[in-house]
Amino acid sequence: LIKGVNRPNVINTDAHEHSFEAGTRAQWSIEHSDLSLMAAYLQENDLHAFALDSQNVFAKQNAYWLLGASANRAMGKLLVKLDLAYSQGLLQDTQVDFNSANYADSQTIGFSRKNQLGATLGMDYALTNEQSINVSVLARSFLDRTDDLLSGHKSLTGDIFGTWLIRYNCSFLNNTLLFSSFNRGTLAADQVLTSAMLTYSVDDHWSLMGVVIGTFASKASSFRILDKDLRIGFNVSYSL
Repeated sequence: LIKGVNRPNVINTDAHEHSFEAGTRAQWSIEHSDLSLMAAYLQENDLHAFALDSQNVFAKQNAYWLLGASANRAMGKLLVKLDLAYSQGLLQDTQVDFNSANYADSQTIGFSRKNQLGATLGMDYALTNEQSINVSVLARSFLDRTDDLLSGHKSLTGDIFGTWLIRYNCSFLNNTLLFSSFNRGTLAADQVLTSAMLTYSVDDHWSLMGVVIGTFASKASSFRILDKDLRIGFNVSYSL
């Protein structure tokens, strides 16, 4: 916990209910390419808050339907991947809009049920036998995101929101020394996480690892408390 920050209790009002997930997938392979279609009934990973008091945040879990398509194409050292998804029944988080004339009559937080379109474009490229780079962009958009909101509320997302990712890996000395870099941020440019890790295998049993992680966030970001946060770690491991 971060000193000086009181963390409220999160109460899941649906904790007593049984939840399940199910899905089906069909896949076809042709020369240098793969195509798949899927349908699933899923549970959202995050709870959605709808009320709070001085000590508690009340939230609920949510199930939704997903229809998706995925394709990839190998072209020499380059692999291109595209994922498309339509989600029905997702919960869009909202909060009171103090610029609204009705904000005084509204609860502070809430949600509205929406449908969402999402797309991910990614590329994996082998620079050499020892080096590779991965780049991907995820973009999502709630359909009619400003319709049917609670009185005096506004959406917490923009018209289009998502994340980007860049990952680089390199090995030296016959894979004895491995370097990897991971960088991730939001399309709104309000959050960035960057890390670098170096691993050295002493022998078949011992290895050493060092890692540096930096986080940067704008004042409007939910991660603003971690702005300019720098963490350094070192690990010694032994395997039988």
